[in-house]
Amino acid sequence: MLAGKFPMNGVSGGGGHAPLGFAQRALGAGVFSACALMAAALLLVKSSAVSLAVFAAGCFLAFLIVAPPFWLALLLVAFIPFNSLVTQLLGGFESTARQWFTLWKEALIAAGILRALWGNPNRKRIASSNRWVLISGALLLLVYAFSFLASPSVPGVFAIALEARFIGVMAFFLFLELNREQMAALVGVMLWSIGLVAFYGLIQYAWDYERLFPLVYNVPDLFAGDTPRLYSYALGALEPGFDAVIGILIVFTGAARSRLLSSGLWLALLIPCMLLTYTRSAYVGLIVGVAAACLVDRIRFARYAAGLAGAVCVLCAVFLFGGKPVLKSSLAERIASIVFQTDVSSAVHKERMAVAAQLIASHPLGIGLGEYGIVRARFAGGVGESEYTENCILQVTVETGLPGGLMYLAVTAAVFATLLKRIRSVGAGSRCINSCAFSVFVGLTVAGMLLPVWEALVPTVYAWALVGSALAGASANSESAARAPGDVSA
Repeated sequence: MLAGKFPMNGVSGGGGHAPLGFAQRALGAGVFSACALMAAALLLVKSSAVSLAVFAAGCFLAFLIVAPPFWLALLLVAFIPFNSLVTQLLGGFESTARQWFTLWKEALIAAGILRALWGNPNRKRIASSNRWVLISGALLLLVYAFSFLASPSVPGVFAIALEARFIGVMAFFLFLELNREQMAALVGVMLWSIGLVAFYGLIQYAWDYERLFPLVYNVPDLFAGDTPRLYSYALGALEPGFDAVIGILIVFTGAARSRLLSSGLWLALLIPCMLLTYTRSAYVGLIVGVAAACLVDRIRFARYAAGLAGAVCVLCAVFLFGGKPVLKSSLAERIASIVFQTDVSSAVHKERMAVAAQLIASHPLGIGLGEYGIVRARFAGGVGESEYTENCILQVTVETGLPGGLMYLAVTAAVFATLLKRIRSVGAGSRCINSCAFSVFVGLTVAGMLLPVWEALVPTVYAWALVGSALAGASANSESAARAPGDVSA
């Protein structure tokens, strides 16, 4: 279906054709042939597993070279929710197969940036209209580079890949030429991918919760007190909440172009998925994201108000007719603890923030990349063997110092201001994607004050793909290819 709708020989910003050049075809064929010959040679010496891996790598590299950039983006969006499951099935952190497999994301994003930049005739206009975003992002990468050069290490490489990934994703989709149909296809793939794994997660949560325990990195995190959290496809306790938030905001803002019945079914699936993660930052992020959508998209305010009123009525009915069992349920107690800050996790969160602030005061230029947070935990042997904070800004500042923290804030402020400007300048036909990107960005940025959201893979890719597309005016009509990227009005 997609192959018939989007031509395989190239995709331009207006949906036109961009045939592959001879050099590009020759390079792709050369890479594939070289890997195929190497795989055949390895097969002769009875290294079947290595031979298969080399052949698969050759196919993937050839795909990166010859496939249209849109299909690279489609592959990234479609496969990223299942990345954690595949990598865990390949073995632990010491597994060679897993370590090589995890490079596919970075390779695809790097190839996508180069291909999008090379083939986009409007790249100068895009760069000019988003210059503050690009400058602040480049300065943040420069701070990471200086921090790494000051104390090079293997954990430092992983820290850069984990914490600065969002800049690469944003750059890829910023320079990627898309028309409305292509953007709708990407958003639809996002929603269906999230919905598929959410459906599986709910079944697995109720039916066979302990089956995947051996694959989970930190089993204690799978419980909020004595209550099990939904973890399923991400094989972690927290990421499913953020994924569901993105899906809910896609439906809520109308970016999925779904009808009323379909929207209701999506929300009926995704809201329970988010609630069962018992993740305070996901709850807060959703509320902030919904509020942001209502504030910036006044054209659809009546639709938003009707949806919110319906949700409030349902909640009131649940509490009214549910009686004491509902009020005393683990979910109600979790929400009450978030509001009144009475639970243990609230105290631990504040304590970790205080420790991070003390580290910043004593090390204003940072303690070094990979010496703090989740990367340090992986190399130290577990979460209990390292210090970490549940705040994105503090995480960056502790590692890279005050310059890194300031540049991180600069990137956030530049993206916020530019997205807000785009929403006010576009027509009604382009407002859904821009409102969706703005609400997702604001909601997850606020959630990042409570948990390091941008270290989670799916939220990072999906949120910053939406942001990059909105910044570039990716929802423009196919006839507007020659128009300045900032002008996407119909």
